[in-house]
Amino acid sequence: MEFVNHTPFPALAFEGVDQHDQQFHVVVLRQTFDLTEDGPLYADEQSPLSVEDTWFGEPGRSGVREESDLCQFKPKCDVIVNGAAYSPASRAMGRFRVGLVVRAPDAPERALPASPQGLNPLLPPSPAAMAQWEQECAAVRGVTQSGVTLIDKVLDVTGERVLVRSAFATSWLARICRGLTLGLMRPVPWSLSRPVPCRSIPLRPELAFGGECRVSAGSPVAARVPQRHRFPDAQGDMGPVAHTAFPENPIGAGWSEGWYLDAAQIKTLKAPQFEWPDAPFDLSVFEQAISGRPLPKQQRVACLGVRAKGHPERAKLVGTIDESFVASSRWLPDDFDFSVWNAAPPDQQIAYPQGAEVFELTNLFPADATGVTLDDQGNSMMRFALPEHLAFVRVRLESGAWFRLPMNIDTVSIDTERRQLCLVWRRIVAKTREAPIRVLEAGILSAAQRRERERLFTEFDAQARRMEARYA
Repeated sequence: MEFVNHTPFPALAFEGVDQHDQQFHVVVLRQTFDLTEDGPLYADEQSPLSVEDTWFGEPGRSGVREESDLCQFKPKCDVIVNGAAYSPASRAMGRFRVGLVVRAPDAPERALPASPQGLNPLLPPSPAAMAQWEQECAAVRGVTQSGVTLIDKVLDVTGERVLVRSAFATSWLARICRGLTLGLMRPVPWSLSRPVPCRSIPLRPELAFGGECRVSAGSPVAARVPQRHRFPDAQGDMGPVAHTAFPENPIGAGWSEGWYLDAAQIKTLKAPQFEWPDAPFDLSVFEQAISGRPLPKQQRVACLGVRAKGHPERAKLVGTIDESFVASSRWLPDDFDFSVWNAAPPDQQIAYPQGAEVFELTNLFPADATGVTLDDQGNSMMRFALPEHLAFVRVRLESGAWFRLPMNIDTVSIDTERRQLCLVWRRIVAKTREAPIRVLEAGILSAAQRRERERLFTEFDAQARRMEARYA
């Protein structure tokens, strides 16, 4: 099969397979826009397709900036925000708030009224009836309602802050005080510092709640790890003696276990800088973690970027990988869920955008950025709408027949530091022996061409309905 890209944007065709071993073609196309005061405009330099996952730093030890565009299918559209959070009016602040809102475009309040009919199926409607119907349609078209809110996400941001261990709380004098007061006096062993005022914080999962406790065999800490926390079969001088982690975000901050803090003799620990307004990080959360008690359910990872593939809720979408599957020649488990390819947190996954969706980002762009407005409190607001053009795939069969399929936007990626927007379009094309494909072609319809196409189809459908009503 041949692939032809008629667009100026990076595009590629490759083959995929589903959990029933049915093969299909995948066409993916990526567009890059500069975010200007006039809205998104095509960037002079188009970023290439991402052919592998990219990281902010060391792979596996830092957050994922973006995942590969070469996945087979995403059931929903990911909305990803990378870059930084910026304080209102660029003032150094210990705490401020950021927000991401996505709304569908305004829509008619109600459906158009049914077209009138003649006195019998063979007679057309009277001119007066048609004129009345056109007036009713015009009235409906003139009344719009605000678009449905698809995403409304708010996070609190703080400057750097640390958990500090009290020397007195672990001293022999503190133990004597607890004994003399029958345990009524319990010095608090940890305190949380006030956040350091800041002007910007990078949007990184390393700064959200999470963490891990890892002790290597060659570390001087290894000898102080209690036996009940050691791996029973630990061998060698460099392998891990003990290892636990907060599974939702092992690279985060503010989570640990008591045995590790004692063994490593840790006196200070970095606290998270992103949190949920209704579930802030505090000493009670930390004390629950170090004591081994279950954490509050609302203690989710607060982020706006990629949710790692290792996140338990995402990893289980891969399906059942047991001995029978490993021994088989199957490509995917029977219960494989293609939602595993959606990299955004669930509250940042939406139905495929159709164009004109409105994005509003609060305190995620610097106050002096082009296209940013400030409110009375100095909060920066970037507002733009998605372009209304349409990417498509033209399918030409070996028989000479051809047809056109629209592509779907399944990734909206915003980089607030680069001030750019990237859209990734994708289309699945069935692969069958009965209708072999000769060539796949990627193309673009402008917003005007798309509207004219939709107008013609709407007019055709209306005529077809009138004919059906007339001869029913």
